[in-house]
Amino acid sequence: ADAYVNRGNALSAKGDAGRAIADYTAALGADPNDAAAYYNRALARQRQGDIDSAIADGDRAIALDPSPAAYNNRGSARQAKGDYAKAIADLDRAIALDPQAADPYINRGNAKRATLDLAGAIADYSKAIALSPDSAPAYYDRAWTHFLGGDNAAALADADRAIALDANASSAFFTRGLVRERLADQDGA
Repeated sequence: ADAYVNRGNALSAKGDAGRAIADYTAALGADPNDAAAYYNRALARQRQGDIDSAIADGDRAIALDPSPAAYNNRGSARQAKGDYAKAIADLDRAIALDPQAADPYINRGNAKRATLDLAGAIADYSKAIALSPDSAPAYYDRAWTHFLGGDNAAALADADRAIALDANASSAFFTRGLVRERLADQDGA
């Protein structure tokens, strides 16, 4: 089972989710209680857009090993499905299990933003930044949320920081362009 999981991880890292899923499924044929195989197959299925199967694999991974990462990933899948209440509940659990991990705060912030809890989202992104100051996604997501809330100065500052951390952060460039357009800086936009 471990060999299939390892090869599945390598295939997944190369972007071959289909073959990775086949390897994780083979691992589960060898060991139906392999939490890592369910966890990784859930990630690959989510990347393919098979959200219901990702959630089902997340359920099984959590039943076998209720790790913070498993709750975080199932929360992300539930968010992708639009089930924000369950996503936030999973992300709350991930944070309770490991309050020092930044990703669950970012994901919970995204779910809160989707429910228009902009203040809650900004608080979660800020916590993620405090835990991981070099997290370009946290800065970008906070920039977008500030933009949605009309705080142009904060949105611009966060977009600039995201770009400084990741020069390929196209979403941060997009947000910065929208802010500049809103501020009538057409050349900057």
